[in-house]
Amino acid sequence: MKITILLLFSFLYFYALELNKEYTYDDNIIYSDTFINNNRKTALFEIPKNVYTYKVSSKKITLLLSKLDIKATSKYSKITFNKRIKYDKESIVSNIYDKLIKKYRSIQIKSIQIKPISFINLDGYTVKNVIFTNQNIKKSTGTFFVYFSNGKRDKKIYFRYIIDAKVKVIKSRYKIPKNSIINKNNSIEESIKFVAFYHNPLGSNIYNNTMSKSYIKKGAILDENYIKKIPLVIKNRTINAFYTDGGIEISFSAIALESGGLGDYISIIKTDGEKMKAVIISKARVEIR
Repeated sequence: MKITILLLFSFLYFYALELNKEYTYDDNIIYSDTFINNNRKTALFEIPKNVYTYKVSSKKITLLLSKLDIKATSKYSKITFNKRIKYDKESIVSNIYDKLIKKYRSIQIKSIQIKPISFINLDGYTVKNVIFTNQNIKKSTGTFFVYFSNGKRDKKIYFRYIIDAKVKVIKSRYKIPKNSIINKNNSIEESIKFVAFYHNPLGSNIYNNTMSKSYIKKGAILDENYIKKIPLVIKNRTINAFYTDGGIEISFSAIALESGGLGDYISIIKTDGEKMKAVIISKARVEIR
């Protein structure tokens, strides 16, 4: 019984914790509850005012905590303290959200986390421009930067971001030979965790409208590098062309100068030698627009 009581007393009296590499603070005085929540709030040290990033020796912190009977250890020689900066986080996240939705139509976003890397005073500054590039959009984690302005001067701050989301993609069910039409028999739609896409994944609209450029391995995520449109018009073949004038459809025969699929613009040549641009609307039929 004495041993049990002694162990319980030691546990309650002598805390043990591992110090983090970084801490965020609001008040320039750092209290003990920054490190551990034990209903005690004792001032440990003060950070100079107008300083937004401050490093303190981990030995100094562990020594100060030991005086409060709090045992602390650290694998870092220095602990960084970053002053919390006030900025319009919602507008930055919203900007990233809009870019993701535009890039990946089927994306389901659970959360977007951002955290500043640099810490400077932003009092009186508002978000001017979010620089979230095409390279950022391809990955679920990384860094980007934001310009803030007070109307006279701009400040540039880097942020880290983490995106938790899923994207619907089309995967090959099995090995798909070259020039095979992509359909639900040889491919399947799946929702996968967004990690990184180096090429834009395609959606179910490719079914029966596209074919494989070359051999596709089993389980491949289909993108523009794997497929091509089914040619509805073949180069040097005769096609039917038309245009509308005053509600009247005028059609004529022409020769296709290019092959193409649905929605492609190609060059054609009329029997009198006049060259024109036309859009493919169906098999061997184009419209002059």
